[in-house]
Amino acid sequence: GRAPARVGLSRPIHPGSDARDGLLGARLVPWIERGRADGRFPPDFTPADYLAVGNMYTGSPEDVARALRADPGLAYATDLLCHSQPARLSPSELLPAMELTAKKVRPLLLAG
Repeated sequence: GRAPARVGLSRPIHPGSDARDGLLGARLVPWIERGRADGRFPPDFTPADYLAVGNMYTGSPEDVARALRADPGLAYATDLLCHSQPARLSPSELLPAMELTAKKVRPLLLAG
C-alpha cells in the first residue's frame, strides 16, 4: 500500500534566555538588514520588532511550547521541524537551545 501523507511544519524557535540577553538580537541584525534592503521589512524594523511580532518563538520552554500549540499550522502537521535559521547561531550557541527543545519543549508538546 501507499504510505500515509506527511506534512512538515517548519518554525524558527529558540528556547532559553538568549532572546532576552541580546544574543539573538545581535545575530538577527544581518537577517533584518537584508530584509530591509529587499523590502521584506520596513526601514526602521529592528531585531526586537522581529521577535515581538512572533516571527520566531522564543523564551522559556513553556513559552515556546505554548506558542507552538497556538500556531494554526500545527494541527495539520505530522512533523514539526524546528530551526533558528534567521539567527545563524554557531553550533556552540545553538546546542543549549537544541537540548532544551529535546528535553523540555518536546515533552510539553507531547503532553498536550
